[in-house]
Amino acid sequence: MDKYLTPAELSTLLKTVQRVHTPTAQRDYHIIAALSLCGCRIGEFAQITVLQAVNALKSKYLFLPREHRKGRRAHVKDDGTAVADKRKDHEVYVTAALAEHIKALLDMTDARVMDAPLVRGRYGEPMTVRAYQLRVQHWADVAQLGLKVSPHWFRHTRAMNIMRSSGAQNPLLVVQKVLGHSNINNTAIYAHATREDMEQALQTVDAPHNKRRGRLSTLRKQYDKETAQ
Repeated sequence: MDKYLTPAELSTLLKTVQRVHTPTAQRDYHIIAALSLCGCRIGEFAQITVLQAVNALKSKYLFLPREHRKGRRAHVKDDGTAVADKRKDHEVYVTAALAEHIKALLDMTDARVMDAPLVRGRYGEPMTVRAYQLRVQHWADVAQLGLKVSPHWFRHTRAMNIMRSSGAQNPLLVVQKVLGHSNINNTAIYAHATREDMEQALQTVDAPHNKRRGRLSTLRKQYDKETAQ
């Protein structure tokens, strides 16, 4: 798993966007921050309505209906066999940090139209997934991250931050709950070595191995010099 942002990279990205004082940039700042805190797929996030956002602030849980979620939909096979909908409803716990960004996005739209999308496109429709992708990559380029960042990276980033910082006895189960995985095997990818682990390990492996010998040799020379006087 390498399609995520480290805390330093995420901080750089958010600070870069926040420094630009235009309505679009401020909207994008709150979108990116919210995505990094909720762990939603971008298709789920794009369909959040004003009503869902308002209810989330009241209940501290953002409800994601199964109709908006990824998975096998109910359908009928060619042989006439009915296949049940495999998608499930999901809820995202709204922390104080996430609530701040949801509220900011609500303040940027007409919160009186409850069935309207939380983030609107040019003509009032839900902002498209492609538009989210373009905005995220634009800011990643401005921030000079040197990475091809997509909105889905923030879902992975949320998971990796939980694995890195959670004090839970089994953080992988927390990640499973947060992301709404029905199978823990799908969550197991976050238990693998991180980019930071790999880089640190290779730095250690490639570090000079004669430091102790060099230090001991120097101490020997110093000792011989002092005892010879």
